[in-house]
Formats: sequence, structure tokens, C-alpha cells
Amino acid sequence: MDKRSLLKKELENSPYNKIYLDRNLKVLYLNSNAKKYFNNKKYKDLYSICADVELKDFAGEEYEVKYDKLIETFEINEPFAVHQYIRIRGKIYDFNIYSLQDSGINIAIVINFFDVTSKVENDILGSNELLQSIIALKASLDVSNKIKEKYRVNMNQFNKLMSNVSVGYILYDETYNIIFSSNRVYEILDFNGDSIYTWFDFNNRKSEDYRVNTMLADYISKGKELNGYQLEVNKNDIKKIIEIYISYTTDESGKSNAIITFKDVTKDTEIKAVKEENKKYINDVLNNIDIPILVIDCNDSDIIFSNYKMKEEFGVFEGNLKKYSVPEMIPYYSKALQTREKCCCDQIKYENRYKKIFFYPCIGKNEEVSVMYVHTIDITDEVIRFNEKERLQDIRNSYFSMISHELRTPLTVIYSSLQLIDTLYSDSINDKFDSILKTINSNSRRLMRLVNNVLDMSKIDAGYLVINKENIEVVSFIEELVDSIISFSKSKNINIIFDTNIEELYISIDSEKLERVILNILSNAVKFTPSGKSIFVNLFIDIKMSKIYISIKDEGVGIEEEKLPLIFNQYVEVSKGKKEMEGTGLGLAIVKKFVEAMGGKIEVSSVYGSGTTFNISLGFEKCPEDDDMIQRGVYDQISRKVKVEFSVIE
Repeated sequence: MDKRSLLKKELENSPYNKIYLDRNLKVLYLNSNAKKYFNNKKYKDLYSICADVELKDFAGEEYEVKYDKLIETFEINEPFAVHQYIRIRGKIYDFNIYSLQDSGINIAIVINFFDVTSKVENDILGSNELLQSIIALKASLDVSNKIKEKYRVNMNQFNKLMSNVSVGYILYDETYNIIFSSNRVYEILDFNGDSIYTWFDFNNRKSEDYRVNTMLADYISKGKELNGYQLEVNKNDIKKIIEIYISYTTDESGKSNAIITFKDVTKDTEIKAVKEENKKYINDVLNNIDIPILVIDCNDSDIIFSNYKMKEEFGVFEGNLKKYSVPEMIPYYSKALQTREKCCCDQIKYENRYKKIFFYPCIGKNEEVSVMYVHTIDITDEVIRFNEKERLQDIRNSYFSMISHELRTPLTVIYSSLQLIDTLYSDSINDKFDSILKTINSNSRRLMRLVNNVLDMSKIDAGYLVINKENIEVVSFIEELVDSIISFSKSKNINIIFDTNIEELYISIDSEKLERVILNILSNAVKFTPSGKSIFVNLFIDIKMSKIYISIKDEGVGIEEEKLPLIFNQYVEVSKGKKEMEGTGLGLAIVKKFVEAMGGKIEVSSVYGSGTTFNISLGFEKCPEDDDMIQRGVYDQISRKVKVEFSVIE
């Protein structure tokens, strides 16, 4: 891995402020956090950075950067690491300076630093070790004036250290005398001079706040600890909130000492109050929304918020999610937790109502799902309407199916009789009677077409659609279908043009359904194409992919764009332009079902005023050429079906 890649990897994986230096302490790179910290200033080297930023040690003294030592250590090519607390602009930073190596060679110096002010101060607040050192130091300083002078420098250093800590301390001996107080106490409580000794002198009953004085004295006299008592101090019309802690320690001689710690939490309290106010406002808003809302802590699946509507409808309060009687929610909650994506339970039934539940995972800073937002909507009315629609659809289908079955038998007899009359007695029928018979014949075919469509759709809805494959030569089969409607197209002065990329192919397919599909689309094309225009039927066969592509394009009036999505719906007759042709609206719905049942796909495109194109794609299985294969004669085998399908054009 080269230097650039290594540095980039190190950079991208760090959430902290990072500075990269070369062997001469020149800046190689600052990561985005460091750039933000330095307000996007451009630095040439470490010297310019240190000149711009005032560095102090933990005690608050000026910090000396040993540049030469750093360069010398780098040149040795040994890995090194330095850890220190440094103060910058009143805050404490954890500084880690270490070498970045590649193949045992130092290639860069990395300075990694981050703010630890709160952590350090909280650690100091919760520990007696520092106070133990105070006691030990004070004890040693009290030995004699000579020793006091000897340790004067150390004490000054110690006071500087304590002045840089945001909490204040008062140390009492066992007789309630103050043996040490940090300067921060004066700042926190706004004391001047010796007032602190008056205010916190537990032997003086005339202290400025006798109530607080008595309480603290009571705690200390009984050796009780105090943890976070909040005292409100008003001075010069300025309100402060002071947090007070009492703890105890023992010096080397066995004497007990009380430590009172003061922390100014005014800002924290104000921020907390604002947060509580905002939280109350948000809770009020959520509780007044007429939608059940839930917030779940994903660490332990505990409910941390449930609005009034959720409690009212589901009885879900606080506690673990699994204890509530909505088990259908659990799998979707788990799925949203695992996928880290929005998840939806489309429908559950709860106490005779139907609900739809949404789960929204919230990703935290550690890139893990921290909380889950859940809300539900009531879809009972929607479900009832849908079920009622389905019920009415079933009734309608059953009714149409029954009527169609009852009609088909007499219709078949009538139609067959008409064909027989036309065949046997055509010469003996006068013109007037012949016209009447043609009208009866035409309307019989229309009624037969209607009955066939209704029965086919009933079979499809009932799940009785069966694919019956047979071996055919598909090119001539489709060409014969096109030729069979020429008489109808000529009657309207419409040209039909057929084209194919292959002249012969034997396949196994459901020829009856393929025939119905092509004839139905062709009948629509002829129906809606004006005189003098053309219809194009293109057959493209992809042998390698075992696919048949059939395109039927007309130059008719076209279909309006907003009506295209409805074209394959049941009982929908999309009128084209100003032409209103009769129909049930079942033909194209059946066509789509047939194509899909054969494993194919059908699509429609149209430009209103220019025409419509239907594209069909079907898979196929090749079969061997068979001399005994039934060749379908156009006029002998499908003429009757064509007349029925094209009855609406007559």
C-alpha cells in the first residue's frame, strides 16, 4: 500500500481531529474534523499551528513543544507514541502524537486530539484522589513556616491547577474549620475576600444563609454524603443554580475531612429546562394527533413513548414491546431493525378493526438503529369497501357465467341452423329473406362473441385456465390468421401488411389461445383504423433466445395517454377518439390473461391521433417437423372464429 492510500485509510476511519506531518513537521493533511476546528485555515507546518493556537499544560502553564526532539525521534524510524492533556482556549484536549509506519519505516507524524473537558471534570468530581493529595499537601505545609516556604512554589502550581477546573472545592477538618478552598468557589458563589469563611463557618450561627449552613452542618456532623443538591443563589439580580456534593476522606494521621464540591449548573439547568419544554411541546403535539404513534428503544425493545391514541386503540403503554398483545407487529419490527429500512405491515386485524402499521428505523451516530418510530392508520373502511367490491365482482361473474352458459346452447343451435340454411338453401332464398338472415347471423355472432368472452373471463377468475399445447408451424399459422381477415379490412379500404424474418418454424404452443389473442387485437385495429390507412403485422423470431415477438401496429385514431393504463382492465371499454364502438370491455383483459398464462408479456403504446401498437413476446419450445401434423386451413378451420371475433365490425 502506498503512502497516500495508507494515509487516506487512516483518515477515513478516524472520527477525531487529525493532523498529518512529514519528517520536517510540514503539514501533509488535515482531516475534515481538524479543518472544521481550525475554521478552514491553511497551515504550512506545526510551527505555524502552535503560533496560532496558545497551548497550555493541564495546570494552565504555557506548554513548550519540543520540535527538535520530535524530528529526532522520527528519524530513528522506531515507532513512538506520546499521550498528554493539553489546554486550548479554556478546554481540555486529549493529545496523542504517534508515528505512522509503512514496512517498518516512519512515513508521517500523526497528531490526534479530541475534547475531553466534560469527562475530565466529571472524573475529578467523582474522585477523592485529588482531595487526598490536597490533604497530604496541606498537612505537609502546616509542619513549619520553613516547609511552607519550601513548598510555596508547589502550592502556587497546585492553585493554578485547581483554578483551571470548573468545579469548586472546600475542605473541612473534623472541627468544621476550612483548611482549603479553591478559587473557583469564589467565582461560582460570587464571594469576595473572606466572605467564604463567614458564609461556610459552621461554628458561626450568624452565617449569611443559616438554612443552607444548618443543612450542610447536619450532613457533615452525621457523616452523610450529599449527591447533587441544587441551591438557588440570587445575587445582584443574577440567578444561579449551584449543585452541591459532600464526600469524605481521611488523611495520613487518621483524621476525617469533609469535602464540599460546588458546580455551577445554571446553563445546564436552563438547557435542560428548554429541552423539557420542547419535549413537553412535542409530546403535546403527538398526543393530539389522531394517529397512534409509538417510539421504541431498539437496544432492549422497550417502549419509550406511546401517544394517547396508541394507548386508546392498542392499550400499549411503556414497557417491553413483546408483552403487548399485538404479536403481528414483532416480525415487521425485527425486519426493519435488520434491514435498517422502512417496513410496512399492510394489514392486521385488531379488535374487529383493520390496521396498517409503518416502522421507521432511526440510524444513530454509531451507524446502528437507535430508535424505531411506529405509527398506524385505520384501514377498516378501505378493507370493507374492497371486500364488498370483491363480493359484488364474484356475484357479477357468477351471474354472467350462469347467463352465458344458459345462452350458449340455444345460441349454438341458432348459429348452426343459420349456417345450414346458408349452405343448403342459399339458392332458394329471395333477397329480402336473405337480408333478414344476414342480420340474424351477424347478431348471433356478436352474441356468441359476448358469451365466449364472459365465459373465458369466468374461467380465468375461477382459476380454471388451462394451457393446451400442440405442434404447429407458427409462421404460416400467423400468416393465415392475417389473411383470414382481409375480407373485413378490404370492406373498410384498409391495407394489411405481414412481414417475418423467418419463413418456417415448428414449435409447441397453445395455438387456440394464440389465435384468440391475434384475432382480438386485429379486430380492434380494423375497428379503429380509418379508410385508406394500413395495419402492419410483424413477426420476429429469435431462435437463440427461443422467443417470438409479434407486433401489430395500426394507423388509427390512437388512445389518449391517461387511458392507456386502463386498456387491459376488465369491463373497461376505452373509446378511441370520437369513435364509440360497442363492446364488453373484456376482450383485451382476456388477451392479457392468455398471454401471461402462456408465459409471455404484452405491452401497448399509442400516440393519440397517429395509431396504436401492441407488442407481444412469447417463449417457445421447438418441435420436429411432422408430416402427419395437422395443417390448419384458413377458411375451413378458422373462418367461423374470425366471423365471430369480427362481428362488431359488420
